[in-house]
Amino acid sequence: MKRLKRWRLRRVGRRFVFRNEDEPERAHYRRIRDLFDDAVTEAKIVPRRTLHDIRRTVGTRLATANINQKVAAALLGHRDIATTARFYQTIDDEVIKKTVLKIRGAGTE
Repeated sequence: MKRLKRWRLRRVGRRFVFRNEDEPERAHYRRIRDLFDDAVTEAKIVPRRTLHDIRRTVGTRLATANINQKVAAALLGHRDIATTARFYQTIDDEVIKKTVLKIRGAGTE
């Protein structure tokens, strides 16, 4: 965590956290993906996880935390909030149940 914090501090003011501005986006993604895949293999994580699994998790957690969809779309790098809602914000039944109970309780006060 300390190394990541130091790295991020060195990147303040730059557009990307891990990518250099002059590096082609595809090359960067492939490098990060390959490193991630190697780490998943080494850690023997089953079932296998991908970088997109992380994006979906972030999208779902933003939705669960009731973060505005426009904010979530911006954080995930989407121009259209419909993309965020359709592909990255999965809400489980327990969250829906808690929300309904919260709304129901607010109406009785």
